[in-house]
Amino acid sequence: MDPKMDTEDDLTTSISADEKKIIPDNLNEMLAVEEIQLTAHEQKEDNALPTTILIPSRETNIEDFDLSCRISLLKIMKTFYTVKGAPSYEDIYEELKKQIQLTLDLPTAEQTLKTLGYSYIKTKTNPGNILMEDPKFTFDRFHYAKKILKFRSMGKHIYYLDERIIESGNYIKIPSIDVTFPATRKTVFIHVVSQDGYISGMFFYYDSNCYKKWLLHILLPVMKPSSVVVMNNALHGTVTATPISRYHTKNEMLQWLKERNIPCNSNLHKAELYDLIERCPTVLEHQGIDNLFRAHDIEVLRLTDQLRVLSLTTHFWKNINNEIKQDPDVIHKEQEDLQDYIYSKIKSFPQVKWFSYSKIIESAEKTFSELDTEIENLLDKYEIDKEYISSLPSIPK
Repeated sequence: MDPKMDTEDDLTTSISADEKKIIPDNLNEMLAVEEIQLTAHEQKEDNALPTTILIPSRETNIEDFDLSCRISLLKIMKTFYTVKGAPSYEDIYEELKKQIQLTLDLPTAEQTLKTLGYSYIKTKTNPGNILMEDPKFTFDRFHYAKKILKFRSMGKHIYYLDERIIESGNYIKIPSIDVTFPATRKTVFIHVVSQDGYISGMFFYYDSNCYKKWLLHILLPVMKPSSVVVMNNALHGTVTATPISRYHTKNEMLQWLKERNIPCNSNLHKAELYDLIERCPTVLEHQGIDNLFRAHDIEVLRLTDQLRVLSLTTHFWKNINNEIKQDPDVIHKEQEDLQDYIYSKIKSFPQVKWFSYSKIIESAEKTFSELDTEIENLLDKYEIDKEYISSLPSIPK
């Protein structure tokens, strides 16, 4: 029998031969104790409380700006800044077309640049206005590159953990977190890869607790010690969170806050309690997941949406999406057949490609670090209008 991808119904019976070697004999007992054996038929959606679920991320063209495009963009900006120029969106667009095969039209490219954080900033002297990237995005890239390059210099093995929504009749999409009422269910493919190839993966419903089960009993035992896992900043921090919303009772809100050591008391109104909940769950849940990895001697690095191009998984999914564009009938397969298709593709993806993409990403990390430093020095020559900057709305963390 061909090995099948893990699902939340048959996790203990359909894992690969290599993974079977490291799964404890009493896994079924552990799963029963944790009470996380959930199936689609066991879920009751009538009168369901709000829960953290997956929705497709907003459609933008940010993914069209791949690694080579991002690097070309920074090089173009550096060239303009070197002569203290003031490029427009159209100037950048025309230069990009000269250097890469850009399929976007000007309005779409301009909107993509805005999504990537580029906007006009007022200066006190000539040229009056300058097109530049929001420093927050630049700083995020700097911190990530600095950390991962340090880990690489230490010889640490790098893993990439990612997710995709896999649903028959719909294109494969990057997920994001949202809270709705009532909950809907979506099939998610969670997976880990490295330069060695595919490591482990599982299809499951996002509003179940199977992520924790998979993480503890299958993924962590096969990961190398003293390694690094890279994951998207917006996803896994809330996967194991106990869902809470404004529809929960006051006592449930109090209990949720107390479990996270957030100061509160019963004299507070529900509106005040929910305000506390909204302010801090993401960071706290990030810490919980991160600490779980670190307890197994695995460091965690998180990518923002703008940095997804530095994930090894992005290159694999770009290949898959290109194949689907050539054969659109793929996404209309039955759900189980579609999952088998995805599983066979990631399992058979050549190791030489994983390794090659890994080297491309490592090179890009170094290039980003160098270009950001050079551009930072060039931008210091412009006299930015500080009063104008202070009037701009800040970017949410």
